[in-house]
Amino acid sequence: MTAAPSSAVRDFAIPIALGCVACGGAAIGLAFPLLAYNLDDWGVSEAGIGLFTLASAFSTVVATPFIPALLARFSIRTVLAAALSMTALAFMGYFAFQSPSAWFGFRFLAGVALSMLFVSCEAWALDRASPAKRGLVMGLFASTFAGAMALGGGIVALVGYDGFAPFAIGSLISLAGLFLLTLPGRTPPSPEGASASPKALWARIKAAPLVMAAPFAMGAIETAKYNLIPIYARRVGFPDELGAAMITAAGLGVLMLQPLLGLMADRFGVKRSLAFCAAAGAVLPLLIAGFGTAEGPVLAGVFAYSGLVTGLYTIGIVWLARRFSGATLASGNAAFALCYGLGQMLGPAGAGAAFTAFGPIGFMAGLSAVAALYLALLACFLAFGGARSA
Repeated sequence: MTAAPSSAVRDFAIPIALGCVACGGAAIGLAFPLLAYNLDDWGVSEAGIGLFTLASAFSTVVATPFIPALLARFSIRTVLAAALSMTALAFMGYFAFQSPSAWFGFRFLAGVALSMLFVSCEAWALDRASPAKRGLVMGLFASTFAGAMALGGGIVALVGYDGFAPFAIGSLISLAGLFLLTLPGRTPPSPEGASASPKALWARIKAAPLVMAAPFAMGAIETAKYNLIPIYARRVGFPDELGAAMITAAGLGVLMLQPLLGLMADRFGVKRSLAFCAAAGAVLPLLIAGFGTAEGPVLAGVFAYSGLVTGLYTIGIVWLARRFSGATLASGNAAFALCYGLGQMLGPAGAGAAFTAFGPIGFMAGLSAVAALYLALLACFLAFGGARSA
């Protein structure tokens, strides 16, 4: 009996990427409450705690232009190993240096690492997925990330937020991804020449502005949503427990609906699917506001809203993979992440200002306006013959 040819070796590329995303998602889900509770115990103001969200967004904006150059010089496995190790180091840094200023620095480091991880994993999976199933694969990516985030938060609920244990668990979760990198899997082409330059990101944005507007809108909506929904719940008269339940409903919506949205994109096309998600993102916040204090309809609305509006990212990245491929995909994906980070930086400030000026309905109207603006751009651009250059 002859040995099987090397081409018959199983390709675990997509499972590797999914597993690394799960490690990153669990680390993020664990870090959010872990850091917030400790900072609050130290007497840091709500505004100060909010700066840690800015640290994450800022690190994305700073790091992503240089990720294609990293992937050009080092293998994708090496970049992912470095990202996972940096995340583990950040958790140990949190424990060893317990001061707000030090934690801001380690939060920035973790943000850089996670940007490296997500850009690399998304580019790897998009390259290996067949064009007919990219929507499903990216839907699974989003669901894996959402489920892992919930797991990370559950760990804090189980072991608490003080002492060595939660920091050690965060570090070990990150390092667990290193085992996945030992599995066989065909890697994508490395960026070359101009594709590896930070300037390539701006070229990708100019080449596909409507594609890149989707993650910008999603970054603005998602960050504002998760940070301000608990305050919205208080202002309309809900108990804090229902505010927490709204966050859970939002996460479950992302977890359960993304594979369906991915299948929809594969079946009906990315443009129609994006229009559907943007329309839902424009209408549902206003419906939620109209439900007042009716708990069941509000939770159902938040579930549907969060799951559907997240399709702007999930389906947007499928569109990205149809515009860029091979050695240009990594820089295109980095530009996609950069736009998401820019949205993260601007979204909470705008939503917060609308909340302050007009109350809870202003907050929901602000979320609605972001999705409505993207829907209008999509409709106008495609109506005037921009489909090919979108």
